[in-house]
Order: sequence, then C-alpha cells, then structure tokens
Amino acid sequence: MSMMGKMSFFLGLQISQSPRGIFLNQSKYALDLIKNYGMETSDPVDTPMVEKSKLDADPHGKEVDPIRYHGIIGSLMYLTASRPDFVFALCMCARYQAKPTEKHLHAVKGIFQYLRGTINMAIDINLCFLGLIPNVGLILGKCGIANLARVKRWKEDP
Repeated sequence: MSMMGKMSFFLGLQISQSPRGIFLNQSKYALDLIKNYGMETSDPVDTPMVEKSKLDADPHGKEVDPIRYHGIIGSLMYLTASRPDFVFALCMCARYQAKPTEKHLHAVKGIFQYLRGTINMAIDINLCFLGLIPNVGLILGKCGIANLARVKRWKEDP
C-alpha cells in the first residue's frame, strides 16, 4: 500500500491519515442514506433515541412495510462500522423487524435525524496508543469517536 500512497477510501470507509492518527468515517454513505430515505429536510437531534423511551412490540400499532424496514435497518447496520455511537438505538429498533409498526419507524427516523446532525463524526485511532499484546492481538489503548471539527473523545482503557 505504501507504493500507492496514503489510503483514502476502502470498502466504503473514508480514511484520513495524519501524524496524529487515523480517522475512519462513512459520511458519504450516511449522506446517501439520508437522501435515499427522504430525511434530508428533517431537523437534527442530539441523541439517537429519546432518553428513557420504551420501545416495545406495539401489537395494536399500524404496521409498516417489513421489507422497507429491513432495508433501513440493514443499511444503518453497515454504517455502525464507523459509528458505534448509535448501535444501542439501532439494535433496539432491529428487535422488531418481524412486525414493525409506525412507532418503530418513528424511532428509526430519530436515528436518521441524529445522523444528520452528526454527519462528520469519525473513529479516531491515535497511533501513539496502539500496542500489541502476545496471545491477545491488537489492543486499542485510546480509541473513540471524534468530531472532525471539534475533537471529543470517549476514552476506553483496556
């Protein structure tokens, strides 16, 4: 790969390399999703799911097209490769793929609104903290979500 120069795009991941570290994001894919599902005019929100919301089976709710719902969930699942910040909310919605209702679709739309407001978020892999441990493999000492405009970190110590 060094003969080809710095990698900038690989399997849908946009990659930015610098002496400080590596940033992985999928903002182009996220923008395409937002456009494909007609959410480009929605208002952005700060969280992917309303705090303390109870998402349940909703047996009396109006059913929505399960094929479309499966497609939305699958598309968003692919995006979690670089966006672990909304995995919990997405998995809560994925539970109800057998019989999705408007309530579940509304929760998924909330995830799209969150994506719209946080489109430039990326995984920041700080090269100073990468290490190898025998019999364990690669350990990421400090890996987190970083906004490319202003850096915020989730710190994880192994």
